[in-house]
Amino acid sequence: MVPRPRTPSSPRAATALGAALLTVVLAATGCSSARPELPRSPQARHTMREQGAAMIDSLVTAHGGMEAWNAVREMTFRSTDEWVGPWDKVLNPWPVERAAGEARFRVHEGLGRAAIVTDEGTLTYGNGRAGSWALLRGAPSPNARDEQAASYLVAWHGFMVGLPFRFKENGAVAHYLGRAHRKYMNSSQEFDEVLVTFPPEGDVWPDDWFVVRMDPNTHEMRTVTYVTSAKSKRLLETTCEFGDYVTIEGLKIPTTRTCASSSAGASRQRTRR
Repeated sequence: MVPRPRTPSSPRAATALGAALLTVVLAATGCSSARPELPRSPQARHTMREQGAAMIDSLVTAHGGMEAWNAVREMTFRSTDEWVGPWDKVLNPWPVERAAGEARFRVHEGLGRAAIVTDEGTLTYGNGRAGSWALLRGAPSPNARDEQAASYLVAWHGFMVGLPFRFKENGAVAHYLGRAHRKYMNSSQEFDEVLVTFPPEGDVWPDDWFVVRMDPNTHEMRTVTYVTSAKSKRLLETTCEFGDYVTIEGLKIPTTRTCASSSAGASRQRTRR
């Protein structure tokens, strides 16, 4: 399990004034969320859950299966997180727009480290049994915000590394939403979409939700739109494109994520079938 860490002050969090202005702007847009309203009919919801569970099963199988996921203990690979768009400074947890370097995670314990290249040198965030830490060029970072951010960064990105397998853990509930055309790699493509939620009583990312989009032919994960209650009080939604898959311990793991945040509803501009 990956327990929710303490919520630190993000190194790129908006100021109080900026957050207030953001609230006003988003309220004025009147957009709806990428998470659709589910039907009230119990029968309709039951059907959506059955279809959603089957879709998640096929997604997990396409990425290596739960048996391989449960067997792996540690992953080490080079990864790149890139944040684009006008709202990236609000939700991007990294101190740079393009965070590239080596990541190492103990995926079932919420522990690990992530090193990225900055203008000041290599910055390494870590989360261990004794607590979180941050090193700049091999020495303790002089910026207190780096250590404060480490707990969230390592736990959250360790969680993201575990997608799509996390969608079958900790009481996750899946609803199949149908097919939709969405932008991926600068082109419009059709995907199967599944809404995944976690129960409020859970101790792992409770109340957060994800809309995962799968290739209808290969069943591989292509994009995910999500909100996390640790950031932005749900005013913004983040969509990440996944690419450059590698196979580690029999698991298909994306090593690049391109993420963009938008006001609620911008990611619902699509055509359903």
